[in-house]
Amino acid sequence: MREVGYIDSMQVIRSIKTMQTLARQLAARGKKIAIVPTMGALHDGHLALIRRAVKEADVVITTIFVNPAQFAPHEDLAKYPRDEKNDILKISSALGRKKAAGIVFIPKAKEIYPEDFQTWVNVEELSKPLEGARRPGHFRGVATVVAKLFNICRPDVAIFGMKDYQQAVVLRQMTRDLGYPIKFIIAPTCANPTAWRCPRATGTSMTASAGRRFVCTTHCSRRARWSNPVLST
Repeated sequence: MREVGYIDSMQVIRSIKTMQTLARQLAARGKKIAIVPTMGALHDGHLALIRRAVKEADVVITTIFVNPAQFAPHEDLAKYPRDEKNDILKISSALGRKKAAGIVFIPKAKEIYPEDFQTWVNVEELSKPLEGARRPGHFRGVATVVAKLFNICRPDVAIFGMKDYQQAVVLRQMTRDLGYPIKFIIAPTCANPTAWRCPRATGTSMTASAGRRFVCTTHCSRRARWSNPVLST
């Protein structure tokens, strides 16, 4: 498979070294870079984040990487859905007129985690409750791969979904603690105000008013669960 290619005017890059070189070139040209990290199998929520990234930067890097380090021992990595071809087409559609400024970065696991890999990023307190308690080591894997993606892609803006609220807060803390000069955005993932969907649901649409109630209720309930001062960062 080619390390660099073009699909529908977008660059598709599979090599870390190539992505690093391009990121340095873009920075030297004064281009503002936004990153939207994903594990593929893209749904409407991901596409809303990409559309937000278009508003924030000159270049949008969408990453597709099924991260083995964030799967618990009892979870089946091999069963995680993969649909790279359709994912790339969805990214192109979400970028709209800016697709020529879009980059899809699809690194290989053996490059992200070489055989002698032994350095991990752990956000100590925020990773412990809720999802962290149910899936030990999960957020260590998430924080590590996102730190690596930040180092490779050198973004000015990073966009994560409100739907995975604990993950976003963990990564926001990591960004602060490690001193990344990155604008960190936690964005809503419902893009169409007249046809709201819950990405975890079966795809049933809601009216605009019902959608607004859904988003508000979901967000407020999540914030309530984060009332512990350790978590309210």
